[in-house]
Amino acid sequence: MSDPREDKLPRWARELLGSERRKASDAQAKLAEHLGTVVESPIWYGGYDNPVYLPERYGYQEIHFRVGGTDRLFDEVAVGLNGDRVEVRGGRGLILEPVASKVVVVKLGGV
Repeated sequence: MSDPREDKLPRWARELLGSERRKASDAQAKLAEHLGTVVESPIWYGGYDNPVYLPERYGYQEIHFRVGGTDRLFDEVAVGLNGDRVEVRGGRGLILEPVASKVVVVKLGGV
């Protein structure tokens, strides 16, 4: 869908706009094709409106978080799904602080 003002543009600019529109259309078609192949799984990240699912065929998976600003192995918290439960592991002892009925903060214990 072109803007009537585009008729006043030089030919090279109109061709460039057309090329970019084709690229955008191709990208949208590829995205739609990909989204048609996405299979939901119990492991995902991202927002509720655009989740990125991790395939179940990869089996039990852990997601690791570094806390404390260092790259030491002991400054890490790992979260994984194991059957019907979520397991949280720490490189050191864990401190759980309830915040609300549905929220808990997980911190690493002392050195």
